[in-house]
Amino acid sequence: MQHGYEGASTEEIVRQAAISKGTLYSYFPSKKELFEVIIKEECQHQSQKILHNVDLSRPVRQVLRDLATGYLDLLLSPFPQDLFRLAVAEAKRFPRLAKAFYDSGPGQGIERLTSLMRTFADRGEIAADDPHMAACHFEQLCKADLFNKALFGVQSEFSKTEVRRVIDHAVDAFMKIYGATPAAR
Repeated sequence: MQHGYEGASTEEIVRQAAISKGTLYSYFPSKKELFEVIIKEECQHQSQKILHNVDLSRPVRQVLRDLATGYLDLLLSPFPQDLFRLAVAEAKRFPRLAKAFYDSGPGQGIERLTSLMRTFADRGEIAADDPHMAACHFEQLCKADLFNKALFGVQSEFSKTEVRRVIDHAVDAFMKIYGATPAAR
C-alpha cells in the first residue's frame, strides 16, 4: 500500500516478508496474483468483521445501526482506505486488479446487504420492491460527510459524536424512505 502496485517491487516485497523470490513465486506466479489474493483476503476479513455481530432477531433499526457502525469503522480505517485508493489508482492500467477489489469488496458487500434487505422486506420490516437499490441507498447514506473527508485526507480522526450523527441520519433517512409501517419508522 505504501508504494502502490506499480511502485512495489518484488525485491522489496521479499525483503519485507523475509522470504526468497523463489518462495514468493512458488506461491504467486506474478505480483498481480499476489495483490489479488491480498485484496480478496482483506475484503473477506473486513466483511466478516462487519457482519459478525449482526443479530437479525433485533428490530430492523438496530440491525441497520449495527451495520452502519461496522461499515463506518471500515471506511474510516487507514488500511481499507489505502486499498480503495490503490484499486482506483490502478483501475485503468490493471483492470483485473480493480475488478478483484470490487468483486470481493464493494460488490460482495452490496450482495450481502441486498440479501439482508430482502429478508427485512419479506418480514414486512421495510417496503423495498428493489432490495438491491435499497442496499445501494443505505450504503451511500452511510458514506455521508465523513467518507470523502477521510478518503481525501481532509480529516483523519472522527469523534464518536460525528460518527453517531452520520449513523443516526443514515438510519432515519433510510427508514423514512423504506419503513414499512409508521411503527418501523
